[in-house]
Amino acid sequence: MCEILDKVENRGIAIGEIRGREKMADEINQLNAILLKQNRMDDLRRTLADQNYQRQLMAEFGIGTPDRPN
Repeated sequence: MCEILDKVENRGIAIGEIRGREKMADEINQLNAILLKQNRMDDLRRTLADQNYQRQLMAEFGIGTPDRPN
């Protein structure tokens, strides 16, 4: 019985990890689209190498925050 529950739990964890990665990819794509639309190529290039800057811009645009629907 415990083995079955462990398998179900592990599957749930794996599904959650996949959904989390998909959500993050969607959020990064949103940021990239905004930067492209605003012709902010230097900022776009910088986000590729600097994750802190990427998070800063995501916060600036309300991406991934509860106050702005995605």
